[in-house]
Amino acid sequence: MKYEALAALAKIVSRNKVKQIEILGSGSQAGSYPDQLYRDLQEDAFEEEADAVHAYFGDKPHRRKYFNRVKCSLRERLINTLFFVDSGQSDFSNFQRAYYSCYRYAAAVRILMGRSGRKAAVPLAEYTLQKSMRFEFTDIVLMMANQLRYHYGIIESDARKFKAYNELVQEYAEIQQVELKLEAYYTELGLCFSGSKESKPEVLEVARKYAAYAEEQVGSYQSYRLNMYAHSIITLCYQINYEHEALMQACARAVSFFEGKKQRASQTALYLFSMRMLPSMIIMKQYREAEHRIKYCLRLVERGDLNYFKVLEHYILLGFYSEQFNTAQRINELAHSTAGFEEQYANSSEYWRLYDAYIHLLHQMGKIKSPSVHSNFRLARFLNAVPNYSRDKRGANIAILVLQVLFLLQQKRYYDIIDKADALRQYTFRYLRKNDTFRSNCFLKMLLLLPHYGFKKEIITRRAAKLEKRLQEMPLSKARQSLEVEIVPYEVLWKLTLELL
Repeated sequence: MKYEALAALAKIVSRNKVKQIEILGSGSQAGSYPDQLYRDLQEDAFEEEADAVHAYFGDKPHRRKYFNRVKCSLRERLINTLFFVDSGQSDFSNFQRAYYSCYRYAAAVRILMGRSGRKAAVPLAEYTLQKSMRFEFTDIVLMMANQLRYHYGIIESDARKFKAYNELVQEYAEIQQVELKLEAYYTELGLCFSGSKESKPEVLEVARKYAAYAEEQVGSYQSYRLNMYAHSIITLCYQINYEHEALMQACARAVSFFEGKKQRASQTALYLFSMRMLPSMIIMKQYREAEHRIKYCLRLVERGDLNYFKVLEHYILLGFYSEQFNTAQRINELAHSTAGFEEQYANSSEYWRLYDAYIHLLHQMGKIKSPSVHSNFRLARFLNAVPNYSRDKRGANIAILVLQVLFLLQQKRYYDIIDKADALRQYTFRYLRKNDTFRSNCFLKMLLLLPHYGFKKEIITRRAAKLEKRLQEMPLSKARQSLEVEIVPYEVLWKLTLELL
């Protein structure tokens, strides 16, 4: 910023009589009610607001009114403090620094314009515009270009600059319209897909329509955000329809595009599309490529954060599917021993417990050399667990039911398996009658042969042959189901079942 513009900015600030800025952590505010509430909220000191009200103001008649004032004061100080976040810290990427500075400068430009500070606002707008273009912040580019177009058109009557900024406004207005449209499409598809893992014909039809539009935009624009949504729609369309080969190709194309971007934010895209192709790689038995992609993902994330553990989950699944059980055990131990595991575990599904259970079973069978050290798996508790019979828990339910039978079989508790047979039969009748549960239906019927034929290996092997053939005729690559339904492939589980007889 030039000296003249800096002087103008100083005068604007001085003229507006800045009162003391109240931010959290400042010495004058230490020990105040808002500062204390800030600490209590960070430490989850109260379960409910009523507890906090009583702790702060006891039984005073207007305690609720007083507490609301404290909340309002804290809100203002939090917002003030937000503008003073030090983006120069080492854990901030160049992209993150640019993001915070550009949005802060954009807000400052709008405030200066409103306070007759045009002399300071214009150079700041020009600087912010250039930086935003470099990092592809479409909305800020459009906002700043629009401000500058008006300034050079009405205030300074500079035709050359007016034309340049007018062209920028038109260009980025078009980009933003496409971005918003693609964002809406992606959000709509995400909403439909997250509600149920089953692919519905009407959802797929809409997905294909949106993917066709996204394909048109991919070749027309270089915008980071636009391409993020476009590639997400295209890959999600294939994911909804379980088109594994097409999904992997689309993800690889997206990775190639974002590897060409210099911004640090590209790591988010590289992680997203790499992770999206992993289940298909595992299902299609591309185990070497999957391991390579997993190691690539691990380089994109910080050890101990949520995404790190999601990568390790896929590493464990790769071990199960490739029958590298000792690798699965090693990765599971790594996850349990990594700082941050317990924090993400509480918000995670029960799948980590299921990984522990499979590894415990495989160790009991001699398939894994070393026992789990960090796992707190308890077999008795697991055998007494009752699955939550709801549609959104179906994948975990099947795994729990199957594992319980296998553990009982390993311990030769045949009467307990007979007792569970009726629950298995009811579950297959009630929940496993759709095409996307064909494999699970086959396998559970195979398990039901165990008590029916008195746990005789030869008879069961012969009687299960037809069901086993049907399972083989519907491999995972053709089945319309997600990877989470089969943590260990049923073909592998059946081999283990026969070994236990």
